Amino acid sequence: MIINGIYLDGKTSKRVKARLDVLQSHSIDLHVLHEDQDRVKIPLNYSNIKIDSQLGNTPREISFGDDQLFITDDHDGVNEFLKLHSTSLWIGTIHKLENNLALVLASTIITLSLIWLAFSSGIPKSAEYIAFQLPSFTSEHFGSTLSVLDEAIFDPSQLSNERQLELQTLAKPFLQADPSLNATLVFRSSDNANAFALPDGHIVFTDDIVHLAKNDQELLAILFHEIGHLKYKHLLRRALQDSMITLAIILITGDLDTIDLITGLPTLMLDLHYSKEFEREADYFAIQQLHHYKMPVDAFANIMKGLEEDQLSAIEMGQSENGFDKDQLIKLSEFLSTHPATQARIDMVESFKKDPTSKQAFN
Repeated sequence: MIINGIYLDGKTSKRVKARLDVLQSHSIDLHVLHEDQDRVKIPLNYSNIKIDSQLGNTPREISFGDDQLFITDDHDGVNEFLKLHSTSLWIGTIHKLENNLALVLASTIITLSLIWLAFSSGIPKSAEYIAFQLPSFTSEHFGSTLSVLDEAIFDPSQLSNERQLELQTLAKPFLQADPSLNATLVFRSSDNANAFALPDGHIVFTDDIVHLAKNDQELLAILFHEIGHLKYKHLLRRALQDSMITLAIILITGDLDTIDLITGLPTLMLDLHYSKEFEREADYFAIQQLHHYKMPVDAFANIMKGLEEDQLSAIEMGQSENGFDKDQLIKLSEFLSTHPATQARIDMVESFKKDPTSKQAFN
């Protein structure tokens, strides 16, 4: 059997025409014959040969060790050689599969389905399991601490000491309801109305959100929402999910250098989706707590309306600077927001009021 191709000696980049003679002897000797060098014969040991699988019509590489390489596009000859000297049942399987359109389509659908399941369910469930299995001290040392944020973002609160103490006293029994959370309410000054929980248990209220609330029950609604984030370990789970998403995309694309360019947008969309799921869970917890402590659940809807109005005021102030239409800015902000739309949160409150025992409001 003769297989024509190109030979590289592994020492230089020079390519020479060659042919591979397969001798059907008991010892299975191979010979490479250089046509432009008086047919130099190179005896080879079959046990040292590595033959690449066929992939489409790309040239086939046969390596002999010591960086020697024989390249050929005679796939039929190579496959015949493998049939003669191999007992493997998988010879040519890849080539046969890739040329079967039905199998290619089925494999593509199965692969995409598995990827979708991994991102939509596997990663969130894995992050949730890991987060709740980690020891408690992990959360206390995970992520940004309040001291770091104080240096980078916040200024000291301008609220009076009396007002801060009043709100901390009001919140104390609810913060201590679950001692494992180690929750503490603190106040800081910032550029907007906001509140969030850190993994170590600090719940931060900005001065603006205290001023925005029409009554203390609205502030308690926000407090319950942030306690929900701590209870369900949302920040820790989100960090774990982000890490898993990044690792999965690196494994899929195989390119670490261009991951930001290629996968930035889908990663952002996945992260926003996961964030909105966490926000809905915290919203529902807050509504449940208001109901449990016999407070009006409308307090949650009212503070959400107030936050939206505050956001719209900021949008209107910047409208003339960027040239966007107000409605376009509202839609864009809702699309990119990590929080559900305000109307959806109000609808959750209304559904809960109709039937507090049903989880339809959350779903």
